[in-house]
Amino acid sequence: MEPPARTHGGVGRVLSDIQQKHIMRACANRCECCKREYPRYILEVHAIGESSRINERQVVVMCAQCWHSTKNLPGHSALLRSIIAERPPEIRAKIQRILVKKSAPYMPETEFDLAEVFAEAYDNNGMDLFLNGM
Repeated sequence: MEPPARTHGGVGRVLSDIQQKHIMRACANRCECCKREYPRYILEVHAIGESSRINERQVVVMCAQCWHSTKNLPGHSALLRSIIAERPPEIRAKIQRILVKKSAPYMPETEFDLAEVFAEAYDNNGMDLFLNGM
């Protein structure tokens, strides 16, 4: 399970890395401010407002350059809200579904057959894992 990642803005509000990735994908890996497409590592998901529960109207995807050029402007929150208001309805619906969906925590199998694991490793030429103590 991936550790939770903090959104920028708002204290104590958390989005998982998976949620952030899906939100960026819902926005077609585009900055919602300059509308340019970027690799995902350039984009950031930001939350605005002070609500403890994040909804679609409080999340914006921006490239680092747009975020840093707007974050200290007077009326910063109003600017972000206007960007979010221009969001197409289909993207708005996708983001809402992402934020509502709860992912199940990873639960590893508690019991396994060691002979089966060994046989699978042998069949897939993975014996070096056993020989090297990994």
